[in-house]
Amino acid sequence: MLSKKVYIDRIVSVVLLLTWMVFIFVLSNENAGTSANTSGQIIKKIAQAVDRNFTTLPPAQQHSIIENWQSFVRTMAHFTEYIVLGFLAANTVRAFKIKGRLAYGLPVLFGLVYAVSDEIHQIFIPGRSCQFGDIVVDTLGSVIGTFVFLVLAWIVKTIVTRKKQNKNKKLNKIRE
Repeated sequence: MLSKKVYIDRIVSVVLLLTWMVFIFVLSNENAGTSANTSGQIIKKIAQAVDRNFTTLPPAQQHSIIENWQSFVRTMAHFTEYIVLGFLAANTVRAFKIKGRLAYGLPVLFGLVYAVSDEIHQIFIPGRSCQFGDIVVDTLGSVIGTFVFLVLAWIVKTIVTRKKQNKNKKLNKIRE
């Protein structure tokens, strides 16, 4: 029987992963115009933060700057979404105590399968399409997210182990 702590850890991990999957789905469900507008607004805010004079530029020049950055921002959005997905998938694998090669491979495979399904989903959205390059970027994001999770998990485990060792050393000195 599972302890309450393990049970809650698993539920929270799965809920976080599913929530993030829904978030990605909702963004992918935007038609081309809405999606371009969303990334355009992000680019506009970044441009205003970087160059306070951006809003004083002629509208055509502002539009040109936004258009030039669209592809990069959209690619980075895909990459970032899937970094988080890979991280959350790796955390879910950890919560279910899956060890060995599966602990590395499952989150990446999950990210790849979700990326493919996401791109297929976009075929049915007006103005959107299935892009092989997005699948590659998404999968790479999953790899990075999984790697970041595993490194952080290793760091935490190392710190906890060292604290236990130091505590045991102190207890042994007291007993002597």
